[in-house]
Amino acid sequence: MFITPINIMFAGQYCIVRVIMYIHGVAELPLHNGHVPPHLLELMKRLGRAIAMYIVDVFGSIELVKRLSDPLWFQAFNNVIGMDWDSSGSTTVVLYVLKSFANIDTFGDIGLAVVGGKGVDARNCVKEIEYLDRFDLDVDYLRYVSRLSAKIDSVALQDGYTLYIHSLVLSREGAWTVIQQGMDVSKRMARRYHIHANNISSDINPHSGIACNMKSNVINLMDRESYSTKKLILDLLDENPKKILNYIATVNRLLRKDASLEQWTSNRSTDIEFSGESKKVDYLKNVNPILYRPITNIKRIEDVLNHVVKTFTENFDSLLLHVG
Repeated sequence: MFITPINIMFAGQYCIVRVIMYIHGVAELPLHNGHVPPHLLELMKRLGRAIAMYIVDVFGSIELVKRLSDPLWFQAFNNVIGMDWDSSGSTTVVLYVLKSFANIDTFGDIGLAVVGGKGVDARNCVKEIEYLDRFDLDVDYLRYVSRLSAKIDSVALQDGYTLYIHSLVLSREGAWTVIQQGMDVSKRMARRYHIHANNISSDINPHSGIACNMKSNVINLMDRESYSTKKLILDLLDENPKKILNYIATVNRLLRKDASLEQWTSNRSTDIEFSGESKKVDYLKNVNPILYRPITNIKRIEDVLNHVVKTFTENFDSLLLHVG
């Protein structure tokens, strides 16, 4: 992480302390139960509005949208308004504090809106975006951003966290930041993802930040080094689905350490080859036993493959957005 020197500016009665941080990573927080007391929430709303609107008035709404894309700045804002510094609820509280005064009903006045949120509100994100069509925003593109970002953090990135918060912060000029959060119930942890880019795509990692204090082995197709893997996935879609199912059967056999008929009837070189493949698989299983395990629902895989091969277009984004 690189941190610039702290800049302190005075403007009338205001003192602004600005620390600009650059981090590439996700925010990881313990899962907590409970609610913010109503009287404290009202104070949070008043203070949150004062800070946010000052930034909008002085630097513009685009700047606030950009700052919220930094997981450390987001967490600092959370701390300043009085929320617990290490709680999964910090994401919910900050989003709803902002949404209390910056929403689709006030967008015309302040040029800033938070759409989506937690649970049911997350599922209503696209409906809220469509409501902003009257303000000449590119609603089709923002719908695309919403859908693709959700797929990126749940399909292209498989880290064991299930998304339950999905929100966008939008400006009148069309700037956007996606803020999402997933939970891992077994670890009692939540992880927050920030996406901010001019053009969202799975070809490059769009995350503006993910700050975490835990590391684990995950499937991350957004990493630059995963380009060849994504290309291989697309190449496989040109194959006959039956051939892919045969590949899966071979991998399942290796994962289960089942000897094939060919191993029993072939010469010693095949035996050695099988042993070499088995050692590679053993290594991968030790790296992550959850990810490297036999696929059991072959029928579902077959149905999905047959459907994707018939309807697939040409790039990885469209594959991620494929229903099913």
